[in-house]
Amino acid sequence: MDSVFGEIVEEIKKNIPKKVIIEAGIINDEENAKKALYNEFGTYKIPARPFIRRGLDNIEKELDKKPEQIGSKMVQNIKKAINDSNYPRNAVSTVKKKGFDFPLIETRDMYNSLTFRVSKED
Repeated sequence: MDSVFGEIVEEIKKNIPKKVIIEAGIINDEENAKKALYNEFGTYKIPARPFIRRGLDNIEKELDKKPEQIGSKMVQNIKKAINDSNYPRNAVSTVKKKGFDFPLIETRDMYNSLTFRVSKED
């Protein structure tokens, strides 16, 4: 009796969907993650430029897709937010150093570090 009950429980467990976690941003790159954090929320010297939050706005429209497609779309949206959004301009000293005034872009290291990962919670 117990083994039949155990088999039934195991069969039911197989049919319960696992929680899927989709993360997007800068993963496994501490230096660029710090830059992103400073820009996302701002510091006493850097104005907030919430490119990650803007990039994730309206992502719920994509939730009917596969997790990998959602993660890819999240990264695309964050990159689009970097390229398209109107953020506070760079300081004069920053423009002088970079040679141009485009916030969030200098070497594109942070931009190119954007990625996603999908995991399942047991």
